[in-house]
Amino acid sequence: MWMMGADGNGAHSLGIEGWSPAWSPDGSTIAFLGCCESHRASDGAPLLEVRVLTLDSGTVKNLDSWVPTDLNGPSWSPEGTLLVLRYD
Repeated sequence: MWMMGADGNGAHSLGIEGWSPAWSPDGSTIAFLGCCESHRASDGAPLLEVRVLTLDSGTVKNLDSWVPTDLNGPSWSPEGTLLVLRYD
């Protein structure tokens, strides 16, 4: 994943591979999907893990929640609650 200013300047890599990023309402974190080959759906397709990057520290937290495709990416409520359509 990459980040840049709204004007396109200052582009830099976050050093993280991920899909379907979603900024938190306060701009402090980014929820995204990461690949983990060890978890698979019943049809054999890989499941993607929901993760959250804290921008201040650069730490990534794995939430142990899984989704079947990047079309089920995380989103945030206006109050800052992370919303995920889980795969069980």
